[in-house]
Amino acid sequence: MNAQSLFLLAILFHAAGAAAALALHRRARLASRLSGISALAGGVAGAAAGLAVLTGGAPFGLELPGLVPFAPLAVRVDALSAFILLVIGLLAAAVGVYSLAYDVEYAGPSAGILGSLTHLFALSMLLVAAAADAFHFLVFWEVMTLASYFLVVFRQDQEAVGAGLLYFGVAHAAAAALMVAVVLLYLETGSFDFAAFRGAALSPVLRSLLFLLILIGFGTKAGVVPLHFWLPRAYPAAPATGAALLSAKVAVYGLIRFGVDLLGAPAVWWGLAVLAVGALSAVTGALYAAEDRDLGRVLAYSSVENVGIMLMGIGAGMAGLASGHRTLAVLGLTAGLFH
Repeated sequence: MNAQSLFLLAILFHAAGAAAALALHRRARLASRLSGISALAGGVAGAAAGLAVLTGGAPFGLELPGLVPFAPLAVRVDALSAFILLVIGLLAAAVGVYSLAYDVEYAGPSAGILGSLTHLFALSMLLVAAAADAFHFLVFWEVMTLASYFLVVFRQDQEAVGAGLLYFGVAHAAAAALMVAVVLLYLETGSFDFAAFRGAALSPVLRSLLFLLILIGFGTKAGVVPLHFWLPRAYPAAPATGAALLSAKVAVYGLIRFGVDLLGAPAVWWGLAVLAVGALSAVTGALYAAEDRDLGRVLAYSSVENVGIMLMGIGAGMAGLASGHRTLAVLGLTAGLFH
């Protein structure tokens, strides 16, 4: 089975799992088992699709029926997308195994709804990673945000609802920055296609403005310092399965896709800015994790630390690209992705 077929199979398993878990939510144990098995299957298929491209398979593209008649969903999986598909797939498979026993124990009669939201979250991440145009990227980014919001507030107690509202507000502020960047790119190119963005002749001032919007948008969603304040509340509130998927860091993929791939060769100061934000996040996250005693918040601060380390590598790689040091660029970007 080729990478394209495996990718479509992953989408099918997650979509069917979400629908089945919701339809059978009154039979919690059955819904939980079906959800867990389909999450495992979808995760394995998604990871296999990514691995197939990374190990020598050709990148692939296809068009699927879109959300609106005039905009078919264009999918393009290259090496960068494939790597993220591998990460998401492995996480989804692990979540599927864990949820077989966890969902009923945690959610009781609402286990089917929990499973459906988990599938929706995983499915939207897959489609964000594979989208070949900014319109569908933002649509599935919003679906991902909504699914994760409902996971954060799932317990419906005061703490969870407060954490969810904070997360919802911060996530939409970040999305607003990304939407402004996409609109500016559309006005320059007349298209939402990533291919058009790559070929655009943008002024240095506009490119730098776009980079700042992208860094704010994706940095906020990734939880970088000083935009990390939502994480220590959202992680402990979410079910373990939801918190695990939050750690996929699709926002880091977005930063590389837009900030390195679509905007072209970065300026040196872009890389230095990402490196500085990463260093600040790594140190701050480590210090807060060391002094906190709540396990959920420790995991949140550990996530801040680790995304900081990732950004340090990515920033060094961007600086290497800008200055012509290809070895630094390769080592930095590779270290950032594989951390």
